[in-house]
Amino acid sequence: MNLRQLLETIQGLLPGRAGLPEEERRRLVRLRCYIPVQLLQPGRKPHDAVVVEMGVDGLRFRTRHAIDKKAEVHVEYPHKVAGVKNHRVRCRVIWTRKSSNAPHTTVGVRYEDTPANLRSSWVKAVLRELGFEERMLAQKRSAIRVPGDLPASVAIPGDEFVGGARALNVGVGGVLLQTDSRLKQGQTYRVSLGPAFNLNSLMLSSSCLRCEHQSGDVWVSSLRFTDPSAEQIRLLGKYLMAMIRSSQK
Repeated sequence: MNLRQLLETIQGLLPGRAGLPEEERRRLVRLRCYIPVQLLQPGRKPHDAVVVEMGVDGLRFRTRHAIDKKAEVHVEYPHKVAGVKNHRVRCRVIWTRKSSNAPHTTVGVRYEDTPANLRSSWVKAVLRELGFEERMLAQKRSAIRVPGDLPASVAIPGDEFVGGARALNVGVGGVLLQTDSRLKQGQTYRVSLGPAFNLNSLMLSSSCLRCEHQSGDVWVSSLRFTDPSAEQIRLLGKYLMAMIRSSQK
């Protein structure tokens, strides 16, 4: 199995809670997914679960087996993924919830593994590939690259049009844009993505992190989305899912 196949299990984005500071809301954005895994605990046989949400600090899974709050649990993706070294992540149970009429228990866990193990894990591979880490905005991630790229435009707030663009990569945290003019580092722009994939245009306030000259009139810039709304996060998730599906054709 390759990473692209694992990404196909992602179903969308869930925004952080309203009313929190921007940075905290950014950290609380989660992937909605359906990833069958195995749970391993000391002194117990492995048992099945399904990861239904994943974020930078932890994940949420459903299981038909009892699990204690504050317990240590290893969440293992049971299939080998090319390029992923660590298929098991150590976590700590934070909360459990079971409805009286539900056959499963929903469990929220926090990652509690070493930084080295987390960096090489299947969880972080998925999060990196979908642009949860800001440093990845400058890289063109081949697993979800869209053939032909994505139409875009750039303007300075106040309706001062800068020009057309191509989105070489789109992630949860920002976008890698190709433009025919230089963008100013630190400047806030209004980036419009699409329309594409039968989705409406997505307009996002974005801050330019860096801009590099490629050749001639070609510039490539990394922009970070600033304070997207819940509605924008959901639409962004639809674009990411469409990009993943498109990469399979």
